[in-house]
Amino acid sequence: MRLKPQSTRAITFDGFSRNSIKVDGTYNVTVIDSTATNTDVIVTFSHTTAITLTFANNTTLVRNASFNVVWDYVIANPSQSTITHKAGSTAEGTNRKGTGYTMAITKDVVYRAECLLAGYELPVSGTKTFVVDQKTTYILDYGTTACDNTISVTINAKTVTITVSGDGN
Repeated sequence: MRLKPQSTRAITFDGFSRNSIKVDGTYNVTVIDSTATNTDVIVTFSHTTAITLTFANNTTLVRNASFNVVWDYVIANPSQSTITHKAGSTAEGTNRKGTGYTMAITKDVVYRAECLLAGYELPVSGTKTFVVDQKTTYILDYGTTACDNTISVTINAKTVTITVSGDGN
Protein backbone atom coordinates (compact mmCIF):
# COMPACT_ATOMS: atom_id res chain seq x y z
CA MET A 1 0.00 0.00 0.00
CA ARG A 2 1.56 3.27 -1.15
CA LEU A 3 0.48 5.49 1.75
CA LYS A 4 0.77 2.97 4.58
CA PRO A 5 3.26 4.02 7.29
CA GLN A 6 6.74 2.56 6.76
CA SER A 7 6.06 1.81 3.07
CA THR A 8 8.98 2.85 0.90
CA ARG A 9 9.82 3.64 -2.70
CA ALA A 10 13.25 3.98 -4.19
CA ILE A 11 14.43 5.22 -7.55
CA THR A 12 17.99 4.36 -8.52
CA PHE A 13 19.58 6.17 -11.44
CA ASP A 14 22.21 4.02 -13.12
CA GLY A 15 23.22 4.80 -16.67
CA PHE A 16 20.37 7.31 -17.06
CA SER A 17 20.88 10.55 -18.97
CA ARG A 18 18.81 13.35 -20.38
CA ASN A 19 19.98 16.05 -22.79
CA SER A 20 23.56 14.74 -22.41
CA ILE A 21 23.44 15.10 -18.60
CA LYS A 22 24.22 11.84 -16.82
CA VAL A 23 22.28 11.17 -13.59
CA ASP A 24 23.58 8.81 -10.91
CA GLY A 25 22.31 8.13 -7.41
CA THR A 26 19.19 7.35 -5.44
CA TYR A 27 15.94 8.99 -4.39
CA ASN A 28 14.11 7.34 -1.48
CA VAL A 29 10.67 8.06 -0.04
CA THR A 30 9.33 6.55 3.17
CA VAL A 31 5.84 7.14 4.55
CA ILE A 32 6.22 8.18 8.19
CA ASP A 33 2.54 8.63 9.02
CA SER A 34 -0.82 8.85 7.26
CA THR A 35 -4.26 9.84 8.44
CA ALA A 36 -7.49 9.84 6.46
CA THR A 37 -10.70 11.50 7.60
CA ASN A 38 -13.93 12.43 5.85
CA THR A 39 -12.43 15.82 4.96
CA ASP A 40 -8.78 15.21 4.15
CA VAL A 41 -5.83 12.87 3.82
CA ILE A 42 -2.61 13.90 5.56
CA VAL A 43 0.59 12.00 4.79
CA THR A 44 4.06 12.68 6.19
CA PHE A 45 6.97 11.48 4.07
CA SER A 46 10.71 11.31 4.55
CA HIS A 47 12.59 12.08 1.31
CA THR A 48 16.31 11.39 0.98
CA THR A 49 18.45 11.89 -2.09
CA ALA A 50 22.05 11.31 -3.07
CA ILE A 51 22.35 12.49 -6.68
CA THR A 52 25.25 13.40 -8.97
CA LEU A 53 24.73 15.11 -12.32
CA THR A 54 27.60 14.87 -14.80
CA PHE A 55 27.51 17.35 -17.68
CA ALA A 56 28.96 16.95 -21.18
CA ASN A 57 32.10 18.91 -20.19
CA ASN A 58 32.63 16.50 -17.22
CA THR A 59 31.69 19.05 -14.57
CA THR A 60 29.50 17.64 -11.82
CA LEU A 61 26.79 18.83 -9.49
CA VAL A 62 26.28 16.84 -6.28
CA ARG A 63 23.26 17.02 -3.95
CA ASN A 64 22.49 15.05 -0.80
CA ALA A 65 19.25 15.95 0.93
CA SER A 66 16.95 14.88 3.74
CA PHE A 67 13.45 16.39 3.79
CA ASN A 68 10.30 15.75 5.77
CA VAL A 69 7.28 16.60 3.66
CA VAL A 70 3.60 16.76 4.65
CA TRP A 71 0.85 16.40 2.05
CA ASP A 72 -2.55 17.68 3.15
CA TYR A 73 -5.09 16.72 0.50
CA VAL A 74 -8.47 18.41 1.03
CA ILE A 75 -11.05 16.00 -0.37
CA ALA A 76 -13.97 18.42 -0.86
CA ASN A 77 -11.82 21.12 -2.47
CA PRO A 78 -8.48 19.80 -3.81
CA SER A 79 -7.32 23.32 -4.75
CA GLN A 80 -7.05 24.05 -0.99
CA SER A 81 -4.51 21.24 -0.58
CA THR A 82 -0.94 21.97 0.52
CA ILE A 83 2.51 20.43 0.40
CA THR A 84 4.80 21.51 3.23
CA HIS A 85 8.56 20.99 3.39
CA LYS A 86 9.19 20.99 7.13
CA ALA A 87 11.66 23.17 9.01
CA GLY A 88 14.78 21.17 9.85
CA SER A 89 15.03 19.63 6.38
CA THR A 90 18.52 19.98 4.90
CA ALA A 91 20.61 19.60 1.76
CA GLU A 92 24.28 19.89 0.93
CA GLY A 93 26.49 19.46 -2.07
CA THR A 94 28.72 21.12 -4.63
CA ASN A 95 27.95 23.11 -7.76
CA ARG A 96 29.55 22.63 -11.18
CA LYS A 97 32.46 24.88 -10.17
CA GLY A 98 33.19 22.68 -7.14
CA THR A 99 31.87 25.21 -4.64
CA GLY A 100 30.21 23.62 -1.62
CA TYR A 101 26.90 24.67 -0.12
CA THR A 102 24.52 23.77 2.67
CA MET A 103 20.81 24.53 2.85
CA ALA A 104 18.44 24.39 5.80
CA ILE A 105 14.72 25.06 5.88
CA THR A 106 14.35 27.35 8.86
CA LYS A 107 10.59 27.97 8.58
CA ASP A 108 8.13 25.52 6.97
CA VAL A 109 8.05 26.01 3.18
CA VAL A 110 4.43 25.75 2.01
CA TYR A 111 3.12 25.20 -1.51
CA ARG A 112 -0.62 25.70 -2.10
CA ALA A 113 -2.37 23.76 -4.87
CA GLU A 114 -4.46 26.78 -5.86
CA CYS A 115 -1.27 28.73 -6.57
CA LEU A 116 0.28 25.89 -8.57
CA LEU A 117 -2.93 25.59 -10.60
CA ALA A 118 -2.77 29.34 -11.31
CA GLY A 119 0.80 29.02 -12.65
CA TYR A 120 2.71 30.17 -9.56
CA GLU A 121 5.33 27.52 -8.85
CA LEU A 122 7.02 29.15 -5.85
CA PRO A 123 6.04 28.43 -2.26
CA VAL A 124 3.62 30.86 -0.63
CA SER A 125 5.55 31.00 2.65
CA GLY A 126 8.64 29.77 4.41
CA THR A 127 12.34 30.43 4.74
CA LYS A 128 15.51 28.69 3.54
CA THR A 129 19.08 29.55 4.51
CA PHE A 130 21.96 28.73 2.15
CA VAL A 131 25.63 28.94 3.09
CA VAL A 132 27.95 28.93 0.08
CA ASP A 133 31.63 28.07 0.35
CA GLN A 134 31.33 28.29 4.16
CA LYS A 135 31.32 32.07 4.02
CA THR A 136 28.37 33.69 2.24
CA THR A 137 24.89 33.31 3.73
CA TYR A 138 21.74 33.75 1.66
CA ILE A 139 18.30 33.81 3.28
CA LEU A 140 15.34 33.22 0.97
CA ASP A 141 11.97 34.29 2.36
CA TYR A 142 8.93 33.29 0.32
CA GLY A 143 6.54 35.58 2.19
CA THR A 144 3.44 34.75 4.14
CA THR A 145 0.49 33.65 1.98
CA ALA A 146 0.31 35.31 -1.45
CA CYS A 147 0.35 33.45 -4.75
CA ASP A 148 3.15 35.34 -6.49
CA ASN A 149 6.63 34.98 -7.94
CA THR A 150 8.44 37.21 -5.47
CA ILE A 151 11.17 36.23 -3.03
CA SER A 152 13.00 38.36 -0.50
CA VAL A 153 16.70 37.52 -0.56
CA THR A 154 19.01 38.66 2.24
CA ILE A 155 22.78 38.62 1.68
CA ASN A 156 25.12 40.03 4.32
CA ALA A 157 22.23 41.86 6.05
CA LYS A 158 21.06 43.53 2.80
CA THR A 159 17.60 42.50 1.56
CA VAL A 160 16.23 42.75 -1.97
CA THR A 161 12.94 41.52 -3.36
CA ILE A 162 13.14 39.76 -6.70
CA THR A 163 10.53 38.47 -9.10
CA VAL A 164 11.27 35.05 -10.54
CA SER A 165 10.18 34.57 -14.16
CA GLY A 166 8.32 31.51 -15.38
CA ASP A 167 11.58 29.92 -16.57
CA GLY A 168 13.15 30.15 -13.11
CA ASN A 169 15.42 33.14 -13.78
